[in-house]
Amino acid sequence: METLKFIKLILEKIEIPMMGIVEIDGHIVPRCIDSAVLHDRLDMVRLFLTKTEKFPLLTPFSCLVSAIAHNHCRIFSHVLQFIGAGVLMFFDKKPNLMALCEKYNRTHLKLRLTQVLLTNLKEEMKIKQEELEENEQRLVEIEEKENVLEELKINENNLEELEENENKPDEKHNVLQKCEDSLEKIVDKFYQKDNKLEKNDNKLEEKDDRSERNSDKIKNDDDARLEKTLVVKSKEKKKGSRICWNCAEKGTDVALYKCAGCRKAYYCDGECQAEDWEVHGEYCMVVMERRDLKLSGS
Repeated sequence: METLKFIKLILEKIEIPMMGIVEIDGHIVPRCIDSAVLHDRLDMVRLFLTKTEKFPLLTPFSCLVSAIAHNHCRIFSHVLQFIGAGVLMFFDKKPNLMALCEKYNRTHLKLRLTQVLLTNLKEEMKIKQEELEENEQRLVEIEEKENVLEELKINENNLEELEENENKPDEKHNVLQKCEDSLEKIVDKFYQKDNKLEKNDNKLEEKDDRSERNSDKIKNDDDARLEKTLVVKSKEKKKGSRICWNCAEKGTDVALYKCAGCRKAYYCDGECQAEDWEVHGEYCMVVMERRDLKLSGS
């Protein structure tokens, strides 16, 4: 605790502190970050991440690179949660985080990173889709306004023609008829627009209802999957046999592979492991953290 206060005081009082550096796969990592990750000092990592604006070297990316190199799942997960959608900015950064996970054989970290990337990509695609729909709606409204202006211009020309032909009753009647027809078209267009807006409101209400139903369905599916996993684990404990924690295939029927993270779960293949991650992930992280703490304590 005293060390943390001392480091905080240094970062607050010294404008340009001298920072040692280490190189991990071509990326420069401040030694203070690397040491904090190595010794699993999450409190120090949190402090460094609050000083990124003042000290550009203290970046979340450096924390992720160091966490992969030293295989610290707890710090890796915390930094991913801290930056949220900002992880998408690191996708093309060197060194590539996915490639780094593969190089150090960090399967559990790669799965966690993949899960976070997919979640944020879906959110970004949803936002882009909403922006696209809004832009399309604006284009439609602009086009309707241009049509109305065109109709008004035609009507103005008809009125000018009416003034020129005031002494010609037949022609005057024809021009008045044109004006009435033009105004009637404009009014009809406004009524059509109101009806269209009302339909759009109804569609939005239907979309909200569908979203709510989908949310309930996803929750029910998640509950069912969790219940199935608990049943599978219970059966495995009772029988002492190996079965897939996702689809419940028996080890006597198919070849099963052990989870590289917790080293307790078994799966048919990577697809089964990825499908079960939402249920198994939290348990896997806890087991790995306990193992890391046990190893560091010994």
